[in-house]
Amino acid sequence: MLFRSRDYLSGHDSPISQVVNANAALALMVAGAAATLSEGVEIAVESVKSGQAQAALDGLCAISHG
Repeated sequence: MLFRSRDYLSGHDSPISQVVNANAALALMVAGAAATLSEGVEIAVESVKSGQAQAALDGLCAISHG
């Protein structure tokens, strides 16, 4: 199964999205934005649910495509 970031950003729960959430949680911990793995997962999930993650991807796409 091919992973698509937009599938993840739609909030579809799958084993792949759980790995992406865990990876994001670890990055948030390294950045000091989360104290624990579970807190990082909560932040990642909320970012998807609120649309912040989609907005960030849209902004990156706009910048990278000129």
